[in-house]
Amino acid sequence: MTRGTWAFYIDEKSAEVLEMLNQQDIFNSNMEIVMFAAAVGQHYDSFIETKNQAKGAGFRWEGPAKDKLTSAHYLALSKTKDIAIILDDNKSYEILAGYANGGFKKIREWSEETQTQDGFLNEILNTMASISSSS
Repeated sequence: MTRGTWAFYIDEKSAEVLEMLNQQDIFNSNMEIVMFAAAVGQHYDSFIETKNQAKGAGFRWEGPAKDKLTSAHYLALSKTKDIAIILDDNKSYEILAGYANGGFKKIREWSEETQTQDGFLNEILNTMASISSSS
């Protein structure tokens, strides 16, 4: 069993989208934004490995770490289909970051495609509803 460092890193381009979302005042924390982006990435089957690690874009779990670790394990298991992945926290975090990067790419596309801020926010809310109803 490989216990993790409790940290993971997103790509530079993802960090730019995270900052844009942070300015929208939709989410309570950067970690909530990252977890939403990971859910979007998984929902749209969009996975991008972290290649250009953003400076200062390392995330440590906030609040009860067990809940976040469970989310990382769920995403890792859904990607690899190998139960052994839940024994490797660091690999699970890398997979979570890959889905987050993919989700941030999709969110960037929404931002570019929508004509208004309201349209962008509606796209986020509609996606939240779609993800929650498909779970």
